[in-house]
Amino acid sequence: MQGKTLKEGAAKTAAIALFFAGIYFVAQAYTMAFHGIYIDCFSGQGGCGLRPFTEPSLPAALYGTFLAVGALVTFYLGVRALRWTHGPVSAPRA
Repeated sequence: MQGKTLKEGAAKTAAIALFFAGIYFVAQAYTMAFHGIYIDCFSGQGGCGLRPFTEPSLPAALYGTFLAVGALVTFYLGVRALRWTHGPVSAPRA
């Protein structure tokens, strides 16, 4: 029983991480594709900030689209993993 609980806890932790990573990547894709900026949370300057990336152009939009597809996959995996930890969902009885 303990192994199952530990496995479910690890799966839930991974699912939550994937869920929030997906949200972060969607935000990155949107700002890169349509505004030519990106969200920099790893610069070591204490907090997140918007940094110029490039002028909005077709390559930037394609790169942002690629990020958005990756974000959707990450988000989907996180949601599926969260649903997996809750077990099978049965149809409501009429």
